[in-house]
Amino acid sequence: MLSFSQSLRVTTTVSTTRRIPSSSVCSLAHSSPCLCFATPRARAPAAHPTPAQQNRTAYSNQQSLDERIASLEAGGYWDITRARSIVEDAAQTFDCALALRALYAFENAGFYASRSLSTCVLTLFLSLGRALECLHLLERLYEPFIERNGIRVELPTEYYEKRKPNARMVTVAANCAARMVQPEIATAIVNAMKRAGDVPNAHVYSVLMKAYGKAGYVSSIGKVLEEARAQSCTDIALYNAAVDAYMRCKEWSLAQDVIKTAEEDKFSLESRTFNPLLREYARVGNIDEALTLVSDMRHRGIAPSDVTINTLMQAAVRGGRLDVAHRILGRTLSEGPWSKHKLIGYTTMISGLAGIGRFSEAFELMSEMASQLGPGDAMGGGEMEGGCAHDGAAALSLPLAALITALLNRGDVENAWRMFRGMGDIPVAPDAYRALIRGLAQQTDAVSVRAAEDVLSEMVKMFWDRGRPAERTYGRFSLPYELNIAHNAVMEGLGRIREPERAERVLRSMQKVKIALSAISYTAVINAYSRIADMTNAERILGEMRSKGVRPDRVTLNALLGGYARAGNVLAAEKVFRYMRNDDSEISPNVTSYSALISAYLREQYTDAAWQAYEELKLQGLKPGSRLVNRMVSLYLMHRSEDRQVRICGLSRERWLEKTKIVLRTDMNECVEVEKSIGERWARLKDSDLR
Repeated sequence: MLSFSQSLRVTTTVSTTRRIPSSSVCSLAHSSPCLCFATPRARAPAAHPTPAQQNRTAYSNQQSLDERIASLEAGGYWDITRARSIVEDAAQTFDCALALRALYAFENAGFYASRSLSTCVLTLFLSLGRALECLHLLERLYEPFIERNGIRVELPTEYYEKRKPNARMVTVAANCAARMVQPEIATAIVNAMKRAGDVPNAHVYSVLMKAYGKAGYVSSIGKVLEEARAQSCTDIALYNAAVDAYMRCKEWSLAQDVIKTAEEDKFSLESRTFNPLLREYARVGNIDEALTLVSDMRHRGIAPSDVTINTLMQAAVRGGRLDVAHRILGRTLSEGPWSKHKLIGYTTMISGLAGIGRFSEAFELMSEMASQLGPGDAMGGGEMEGGCAHDGAAALSLPLAALITALLNRGDVENAWRMFRGMGDIPVAPDAYRALIRGLAQQTDAVSVRAAEDVLSEMVKMFWDRGRPAERTYGRFSLPYELNIAHNAVMEGLGRIREPERAERVLRSMQKVKIALSAISYTAVINAYSRIADMTNAERILGEMRSKGVRPDRVTLNALLGGYARAGNVLAAEKVFRYMRNDDSEISPNVTSYSALISAYLREQYTDAAWQAYEELKLQGLKPGSRLVNRMVSLYLMHRSEDRQVRICGLSRERWLEKTKIVLRTDMNECVEVEKSIGERWARLKDSDLR
């Protein structure tokens, strides 16, 4: 077994099959943990191809796909079946541009693309996470004409209605944009639907609020909800989506207002209405409030769902109430056959035990989970309750990823690496790769971050360079989502170790293999250049980001603010800050924004401007961090402005004097004199003036 440092010097070989050796759970301190699995089930032999399929395969072998599309574009004689096969074949490739070219050539040849044919191309874009291409395709399909040899041909009403996207196509396209955190594209997709004269339904509005919730656009969530109510497109699912969106933004009061509005509109509340609130309690480990909420649900006559129970168990684990968590897990396991909720329950408990350092119990539970999958299920898949198929490798990758994450969170890089490499020949799902990559990228040393970059390359070769897009769904999330997270984590890590050029190379590799870029992807590179005050390259990436239709978010603008502060460019920092403070902007400045602006002022000795920005921060109801407080205290202690010193600290008088001693590095006599000079002013200050 190679150690972590030794493995970094070995070129990784990528194999298509990995299988865990047959051994029991081992102690983490002595050897890498393994579980026992059965051999994979043999796949059923493929059905004999039909004569039509044989003819199509023979014809396809004679010409490449590119040649066939070129012949179609040249206006050669084609029957509709053969022309349609070209579009379907193009949709099976990685190349979005090639698929669009085939679809446009199909219509240019005199055929009308039906909704089912355009859905083939849309499915390709969805599988690759390409929200922008989804938008372009839908905009084209909404046009009441087609281009033939450069001439616009109006579509008959009959064909236009068969060609025009339906609400389901709009919903899935907007959902793709929401998952990739691209709210501006989700908005454009819905607007294209409105321009065509179609009214969005409750599902479309729900997905749009989901996109805004993930991006933190609080005001836009309310606008969408008001529009849906004005259009009478409301149902309980719409209100559930609004509650979820607000809770993603940590807006408790607005989420509770939505619940009250749903009750006033005579909708029956359900467990999904309260699950977002419970999820937030679980995130902070507030088990008491979580139990109170579940009790309130039962009082209303709402039976907790499986998601509710598993979220409650997560709150118990994070709150340190393992006795409650074990009781909840026991009830979950005693109910019916194997299901995905049992899988989530096991994973939640394993993750919680590993998070508090009880790895032996976590491994025992993981071994128990493997036995619950049954012979052959661990690798070959099977059926869950309700007839849903499950992949055993993907199922076991969830707790594996949780264990790797827990080890890396504790800084145990060596054992996390050994666990991942010690899995033998098991087909490790992207969950485990993503967990290892994120954990390594979050370490502070350059060796670990560069190792994350190497594992990322292996992940791309293992999953992205093989198979067809339709087969690329593993575990909990789709593969494009997993790869997007992994690439973003590596770029952020390279930025932290001051290697922006390597971060940009990772960005270019995403473009090369056609992985969708989100605002987070571009922001990671912008932040990397901003950390070394290279604002020329940061602005270049920002310009590219905008040219691709990706809208900068608060994190992007804060990265620019920090970069301009380091570069000493106060005017540019003020320009970015004014843009954020503009009423027309969806992005409002937060504590990080104010801190960066104040830092820019202090670097250039603009003390009055720094003080004004700090006062504005407090008037906005924002709470400054200790680092900012210490900087302001240091500044005004040097200028002997005692009244401002006390107002900055916003703490007790004793704590202020303690900071005075530390910052001034002076003797007690001077501190006593300072204490006398502010004694009367301290008595006049009210709590509302403090931080």
